[in-house]
Amino acid sequence: MKTSVLLTLFGRSKKTKEYRNVSVSDFGKNPGNLKMFQYVPESLKNNAPLVIVLHGCFQNANAIAVQSGWNKLADENGFMVIYPQQKFSNNFKKCFNWYMESDMERGKGEVASIKQMIDFAVNENKIDKNRVFITGLSAGGAMTSVMLAIYPETFNAGAVMSGIPFGEVKDLKSGLNAMKGEHTKTGKEWSEYIKAINTEFKGDYPRLALFHGINDPFVAIINSEEMAKQYVDLHHIKTDPEIIKDFENNPKVFLKRYKNNSNEDIVLLYSIDMKHGISIAVGEKKNYGGKKSTFAYDTNFHAPFWASKFFGIIK
Repeated sequence: MKTSVLLTLFGRSKKTKEYRNVSVSDFGKNPGNLKMFQYVPESLKNNAPLVIVLHGCFQNANAIAVQSGWNKLADENGFMVIYPQQKFSNNFKKCFNWYMESDMERGKGEVASIKQMIDFAVNENKIDKNRVFITGLSAGGAMTSVMLAIYPETFNAGAVMSGIPFGEVKDLKSGLNAMKGEHTKTGKEWSEYIKAINTEFKGDYPRLALFHGINDPFVAIINSEEMAKQYVDLHHIKTDPEIIKDFENNPKVFLKRYKNNSNEDIVLLYSIDMKHGISIAVGEKKNYGGKKSTFAYDTNFHAPFWASKFFGIIK
């Protein structure tokens, strides 16, 4: 690699298995002025999958990596992870600017920087470009929604955690209104926003998994319900969802599962009995992971594991 790399503060020790992120300084022109961190497991082989993980406000790459457990999943299953990181100079709360038109237009701003990180990782690590996935929490979830809408050809699937549907937000005021759940539309109306900016796109839109706290006081859960309608319409799904209460015998998790005519999961909506944040499961079981912290709640349901399973990258 020609890039200059700087090791982050947490690394792998002999006593306790930890996971080392690496900072990449020259991944592209970086018009959005973001930082790039990556985790490349020793088990990575050619044509491996890639997952992009976007942090929330007041977080950074290290925080979301530790709290979510994505690096452990990558280590166990042989995929690569990219962590874009916001700068204080761009947003004093360290939120991705998912509500700024200048950062949500193809080829410009923060979305272009994230796309350059993806292209860099695919080329440098011989990633399978057909297995690129994106996920994010809160502001990172909203930016995940933006990335899926603007670059649908790039992603196989996405997982939005406490995010916002794409289309109605053009500035801070409309963003705040969206967080309150004030933007509701039909699935067709929502999907037209995405189709309108992808008039030349002829492929299948990304599949989508949604994870949202039922008691979220910052981002109303209706946003995930609206986004489910958006992607159900994009995929022309006409059937009602399968309803699963107490998912995996967990009374905190309720699932709506939308399938296509081939009985494949296309849109999943997990409603979780928690507040605003990411759902984790502290423990050593295969489907457990993450670390409790602010905006990381132990509900015995590890959302990144189930997102990975939806992506199809769990061994």
